[in-house]
Amino acid sequence: DWSSDVCSSDLPLLAERYGTGEVPQRLPVYVGGGFYGGDDPAHAGLQDELRRYRDAGYRRMKIKAGGLPLHDDLRRIEAALRVVGRGENLALDLSCAFAGDAATAFAAAVAPLDLWWIEEPCGPLDFETYRQLSMAYPGLVAGGENLFSREEVLNFLRYGPRPERTVLQPDPPLCYGIDEYARIV
Repeated sequence: DWSSDVCSSDLPLLAERYGTGEVPQRLPVYVGGGFYGGDDPAHAGLQDELRRYRDAGYRRMKIKAGGLPLHDDLRRIEAALRVVGRGENLALDLSCAFAGDAATAFAAAVAPLDLWWIEEPCGPLDFETYRQLSMAYPGLVAGGENLFSREEVLNFLRYGPRPERTVLQPDPPLCYGIDEYARIV
């Protein structure tokens, strides 16, 4: 159970074409937001946004990170945690902010927070950084949103982060459409 449970109107079509035809009545979801904006050292705007999500029924949320100096990002993440409660309720989308040792350093700094996952810490084809980071970071590492084909995803899983601690996130519009998305899944 991730968060609010919803059922999308697109599910019957996808289930009929690519699955068993059975549609679950409820699916776990989370909300993504928490974009950078303005000079708000107390992060009141971020906290207000997350409270609105919480009030709408979401328990798990994802915010942007990796775009500020580390000490500022940590203050921002801690402000978010004051709203969402435990680290397992918060994921960070790093939007490919780092390469090499910088990704591992960021992951080491947030490791004590026991976050749900850190997402896209580096470029999508930087398999070596993904691999190194997932060897050092104890939590989940998410990626795959910017991979286009099944072959890229297979290489990501072969050479990138540890598969048992990977959250794979293919994006249907980016991966050559729904047919390629179905091949990936």
